[in-house]
Amino acid sequence: MVDTLKHVHVDEQTDLGDLLEEARQQPLILGRNDARYRLMREVSRTGDLTEGRDLAADRKRLEKLVGVWSDIDTDSMIEMLYRARALGSKPPIQP
Repeated sequence: MVDTLKHVHVDEQTDLGDLLEEARQQPLILGRNDARYRLMREVSRTGDLTEGRDLAADRKRLEKLVGVWSDIDTDSMIEMLYRARALGSKPPIQP
């Protein structure tokens, strides 16, 4: 994604206000000397997170999930994870 963003060289004459206005539309990559920075608008959540939600339906969905993993043999799952970790994710190097 970095390659598709607009790159802007920053120097002493660069106007911060102009950069902020431009970053409202899309993220920018700012460069100065050998450093690069991403400038993007922060999206903040305002108000209550439950606003406009059907809490009764959310509760029903949650109740359906209770105990879904209760039949899993955790000891064999842990053993499988350790075995997979020991094998690694890369194939062995072939000469």
